[in-house]
Amino acid sequence: MKQNKHTFTVQKHCGKSMIGIEYGGGSPYRYDGISEWMCKKCKVRIGRWTGKELKGGELEQPYGKPLNV
Repeated sequence: MKQNKHTFTVQKHCGKSMIGIEYGGGSPYRYDGISEWMCKKCKVRIGRWTGKELKGGELEQPYGKPLNV
């Protein structure tokens, strides 16, 4: 069975319930939908497109691509 990079990233942490985070209208990284996932227990944040752990105030850019803002 094929597993994606998101599955492996989440399993590195506690692997509990994840919630989707949508950035507000004032954010230059706003996307109409979920941009990152956050674990309700350990608070780890995972980017939707890149699958990497987001730290501090880091935000996931739409489609994982840099914006010219």
